[in-house]
Amino acid sequence: MSRFPLRRLAALCVATLIVSLVQTERLQGNPYPNFVASICWSLGRGIDEAKALWGLNIMKEEDIGRLRLYDSAPTPPNLLELAKKSGVRVTMGAWLGNNREENTDQLLMLRKAISAGLTEPTAVIGSEVLSFSNVTLDEFIGYIEETKRNLPENVAVTTAELYEVLVQNPRLIEVQRGIVGVHYYPFAHAIPIEHALDDLVDHYNQLKMLSGDKRVVIYETGWPSEGTPIGKAVPSVENQKKYIRDVTNWAQAKGVEVYLFQIIDEPFKALIENHDFEAHWGLRRSDGSPKQ
Repeated sequence: MSRFPLRRLAALCVATLIVSLVQTERLQGNPYPNFVASICWSLGRGIDEAKALWGLNIMKEEDIGRLRLYDSAPTPPNLLELAKKSGVRVTMGAWLGNNREENTDQLLMLRKAISAGLTEPTAVIGSEVLSFSNVTLDEFIGYIEETKRNLPENVAVTTAELYEVLVQNPRLIEVQRGIVGVHYYPFAHAIPIEHALDDLVDHYNQLKMLSGDKRVVIYETGWPSEGTPIGKAVPSVENQKKYIRDVTNWAQAKGVEVYLFQIIDEPFKALIENHDFEAHWGLRRSDGSPKQ
């Protein structure tokens, strides 16, 4: 979630599932095959095959069809194969941290997976990298340029950064190929639920004007179902469902690719992030049960 450093947890997480979903109710046969609204689910480092299959089964129950990995070394090692057998498409990213050697390995594994046709032809380089000062702007741009040189022109090469970081760094918008990726949460900016969609759309439109002919993808947005409000932004199941419904309806109507945060609640994040609402972003509860 954009205002607080959730992505620091990604350094401890190997895989995050992001999956196609158009509404909170189950879709029969996914009638919107070209529309991607998605939900994240952070898996821990060292996840076993049983838990991966559990997550894939939840996706099947929800008619969810896409999985995004933030890390190019997922666990279990056969996660790509498991997803393929489940009929789930995979978009892979490379996690960029403070270790330059690990960053190089991440980029190499990402390129290999895309070149081998194991994932979708989109390379998402890092996630809120500049927000956490993991690398400098010049280093970051260098990683993106390196990836572009080593992948065919038809492969989109993008990242996922906070809106304010992108608009303050036009070079980062310019260097991305095909897609400009953004994270934006009206909740983090204390926007009440009745104005949340308008706020998201306003920021999307502003970024679209700065991005020229590149497609803008909202790689993270969402609303928590429980916890302490931020100003007039109030967490509740009702507000979460309204936000998901409003955003996905808008995205479907406009053909915008949106990724909703996230598939299940993660209680441990409330302790790590010091905000109780951080535990309640999931479409489902941590045990996989639906929210009522």
